[in-house]
Amino acid sequence: MSTLKVNNLSSVDGSSDIYLATPLSGSYRPGEIIETIGGPCDGRTVTGISGSYTLQNVTSPQLLTTTYTDVTGSSITYTPPVGTNYVHYEFCFQMGAEDGADAISHSKFYVDGAEVVYARYNCGPYRGAITSFNWSIECNASTADTNTGRLTSWTTPKVLKIQGRSYTTSYDSRYHNARYWDGAANESQLTMPVLIIKAIA
Repeated sequence: MSTLKVNNLSSVDGSSDIYLATPLSGSYRPGEIIETIGGPCDGRTVTGISGSYTLQNVTSPQLLTTTYTDVTGSSITYTPPVGTNYVHYEFCFQMGAEDGADAISHSKFYVDGAEVVYARYNCGPYRGAITSFNWSIECNASTADTNTGRLTSWTTPKVLKIQGRSYTTSYDSRYHNARYWDGAANESQLTMPVLIIKAIA
């Protein structure tokens, strides 16, 4: 049995490269999505090019306090596949008011224990709303920058997660909860969060 190995393939006239369904040695077109993993945070295991990942299992709403704590469902330990230049993180969740007043919360995004400072954000809906947090992490930057989440290399597992807190006890927030449902208050109505990770060339 013979094996043919090539560095790259080109069209007959040499005007363009030919990209295969299974790229050679992580060779992708710039901006191409290499893999997408994720889904509702129900404990499922999802598999991509880089391996298999088990999402957190969110079974109940999460009441925030005035101390930062991990937002359930937001954490994943991820290693991008070869050829990745950007990792896009998306976390979608429902936020509800806890005390019958407006809800205000603060959130921080972390990459392997380091806060991405410029990713800080507030949520302040009237009674409740769906919130989607998005951030792209550059994987092969010339210099690292924790303000924006730039990394010079990413070849080992790194934990991505969000931490949140309530603004004050007068504006407590309950995550993953549609507090007002079918004409009544319901502190146990679960709205399951969704986590999506994309590796981009």
